[in-house]
Amino acid sequence: MPTSEESVCCQEIPNVVLEIAENSNCITHNQLFHTMCLDKRIADIHYIMITNQPIPEDISIHHRNLRRTAYRSFTSWIHGLLGKGVRIAIPSCAVAAVRNAYPDPEENYIGFVKVRDYCAMDMAFDL
Repeated sequence: MPTSEESVCCQEIPNVVLEIAENSNCITHNQLFHTMCLDKRIADIHYIMITNQPIPEDISIHHRNLRRTAYRSFTSWIHGLLGKGVRIAIPSCAVAAVRNAYPDPEENYIGFVKVRDYCAMDMAFDL
């Protein structure tokens, strides 16, 4: 992964370690990870539920949406509901598995993006 924030091992995240099977050393070997993140049928259902949109016909767009959906499913499974604007980097092994399952034909991937800060005046009205 291109940044240190993205280059995190699943063994370094306590919530992930809890889900790693005893006879394994990586979250990507967990059957639930495969079901929730890599099973295209499940990812399609999650995509429709999250977006309330039909599945795009363009494979590149479809795979991009499935990657986002898989990342969101992973985060919900491991960390629960984070709240609006809260983002946590996903372990690089999980990102690699998702990218392998739903590749971009031109290998254009967007890494972890922090939530952009906004004007303090606007924050005052968020109460």
